[in-house]
Amino acid sequence: MISELSKRWLRAPSRRAVIAWLLAPMIAWAAVVTAEQVAAAIRSSATASPWLKAHAAEIGALAIRVESGGNTQAYNGSCCYGVLQLSRSNILASGMQVDAYRDASLQTQVDAWAGVQSQAMLDPVIQQLQNRSTFDGQPVDAAMLISCVQLGQGNCRRMVNSGRCNGFEDSLGTDICEMAARTRAAMNGTRPPTNGGANPNAGVGAPHNGTQGGGPIGGGPIGGVSPNTSVSPDAAFEQGSRLSMGQVSSAIKLMAAGLALIWLAWTASSSWGLFIRGRAYLPELTHTIGRATVVTLMVIWLLN
Repeated sequence: MISELSKRWLRAPSRRAVIAWLLAPMIAWAAVVTAEQVAAAIRSSATASPWLKAHAAEIGALAIRVESGGNTQAYNGSCCYGVLQLSRSNILASGMQVDAYRDASLQTQVDAWAGVQSQAMLDPVIQQLQNRSTFDGQPVDAAMLISCVQLGQGNCRRMVNSGRCNGFEDSLGTDICEMAARTRAAMNGTRPPTNGGANPNAGVGAPHNGTQGGGPIGGGPIGGVSPNTSVSPDAAFEQGSRLSMGQVSSAIKLMAAGLALIWLAWTASSSWGLFIRGRAYLPELTHTIGRATVVTLMVIWLLN
């Protein structure tokens, strides 16, 4: 025999379960990680070279303080996605679709990024730079080398050939030395120097929006923000909220459909309670439940 407590539980849906079910999509989208988690994923990656694993902390700092703020869903409005801002072309080259990549786990995103960067680190320009102790007054360290491939070896080559930090700049005027300085500052817990500590008298390179250049990594604008005035309203909303309009629309529709189903279940439960207590007849029961079902189906249909 079912106890009275069990009957009450069956009649009334769990409030916590309903709230959790409604919030689940938002919780899933809000995948924000820490520098330590990024570094751990680099060390665990089967595609990361020994050098990248040895400098996992710098990569974690780059991800959090320079590229995405730790948001695995980040999009810069131009070219690049994920916690380490991998370009669209490199995502497709890894065998994944962009949407699947953005929804992927941290480890999956890191594996794809590390696979590209492990190859990028073998480029002769990286070896050429690595043989130097300084460049344009800046130390040639792990932060410098990682920043160089993050913005693309072709762009790194332009910088090295120019002999100056801003021999290449992205569309925000940020050069490779400044990206490296921000990464070092994140590692040291300090503020980066103005202009990345680069020579203020250096020449200005051609604007770059993260989609050009010869490197396999399109690092994109610093901080995942593009100054491109042609960015659509949807892209601008996504930059600010870190959620696409499609995701917000889907969440609203999902919650509305869930509320409609809850209302249907409540109506059916109430009508059944009246029926078994003899306060309603079978025609009334079927009519009420049938009408509620039609209304619910119409609401769900209109939401699609």
